[in-house]
Amino acid sequence: KTFWTHLQEDEPLFEKLMRDFRLQHRRSRNAPPTRAKDFPVSRRVVVSGGKIAAPFGWAIITLEEMR
Repeated sequence: KTFWTHLQEDEPLFEKLMRDFRLQHRRSRNAPPTRAKDFPVSRRVVVSGGKIAAPFGWAIITLEEMR
């Protein structure tokens, strides 16, 4: 699982995170997108075996139920 799936499902949450972490759209061509559907944006990726493996700076987090 990734948090990305949650951001896609809950756009108001995504927008709140953008505000909280001051990632708002700046009037620049290189500004980060501010809507969930605009992410992920990456021009650099990890290549493994000649195939794209993952964008840089992303992490996969596995959530497990505590017993």
